[in-house]
Amino acid sequence: MKVFEGFRFADRTAVKSDDKSADVRFYYQVRRAGPFVYLGAEKIKELAATPRASFSPAETASWKDYVFAPGPGYYGVVSKGHSYILHLESYENQGKAASYWKMNFSWKQLD
Repeated sequence: MKVFEGFRFADRTAVKSDDKSADVRFYYQVRRAGPFVYLGAEKIKELAATPRASFSPAETASWKDYVFAPGPGYYGVVSKGHSYILHLESYENQGKAASYWKMNFSWKQLD
């Protein structure tokens, strides 16, 4: 997934990051200190390990709709009533212009 793209799990389709049908989005905002990179979703959280079951509403109540400066690892995602585990495998081309940034990931629906 490239910067300013989103991804729909249901049909495995890349869309623009502002497309409301996207389950996850990869974007950045420029601030005084430079670009701030985000991975966004309805609810998302970086995880220490891979969960074995879907997430409960109580568990996700404090989750935000973005994670800042995502890196390789596991992320819990809740979108459209479903729970997913997203494994961010790599974040490429960070030293280049933003138009070259790319994230490679795999995912699994938990429910």
